[in-house]
Amino acid sequence: ERFEGGFVTSRAPPSSYEHQRVFTNRGRHTIGFKSVLRTPKRVSTRIGQGGFTITELLVSVIIVSIGVVGFTSAVGLASTELWLGQRDSEISMLVADQLEQLKAMGHDAVQPGQRVEGSYQLDWSVAGSNPKRVVMTVEYSRGNGNGTKTDTLVAYVPR
Repeated sequence: ERFEGGFVTSRAPPSSYEHQRVFTNRGRHTIGFKSVLRTPKRVSTRIGQGGFTITELLVSVIIVSIGVVGFTSAVGLASTELWLGQRDSEISMLVADQLEQLKAMGHDAVQPGQRVEGSYQLDWSVAGSNPKRVVMTVEYSRGNGNGTKTDTLVAYVPR
């Protein structure tokens, strides 16, 4: 047998005859040669194990599909969270802008009112004299068909 490129090959084809030297029990004298039927060996056998079993393949497919499902659900959740973050930023900017406009009017000119900006409804009420207490509410759609949501902010306008 000899090793060639990862395969074991035999010199003679299977079921061929080989000559073996036969010794006596004393181990000193050679009686002669006799023909012995060689036991057939596999002509080409891989050294080591190669390939995958069906079980290994199925387990790997299941693991990969769980990963893909997890990834796609994470992408959907991230998309929703980005949309909510954008909406909250728009509301914050809208409220900050309206409060700056009220402060710029001066203490005596601040009056209750309302404003519609896109899909947001701003309402504010004014109470007190020094400082004036401004309660601003923002009403907007939740975006998933579950009605509206209202946020409230309280600010004070000094004299």
